[in-house]
Amino acid sequence: MRHLSIELLERYALRELSSREQQRVENHVTRCSECLDRLYSETAWVNGMRLMNRMRRKFPHPPKESLPQ
Repeated sequence: MRHLSIELLERYALRELSSREQQRVENHVTRCSECLDRLYSETAWVNGMRLMNRMRRKFPHPPKESLPQ
């Protein structure tokens, strides 16, 4: 079985695929545990970056007392 590219999995995690491409990824990962694991990793990375960006907007400058000395 040919594996999906990391770029395709990343675009899936970023929700940048057409419905046809999205269906292709979903059909593939139901049969390929390696690609499913890679998709979980990509999704976790994307979600982590989104959370970090939200935190950065909420707290643009950390309090001075929390900085290491």
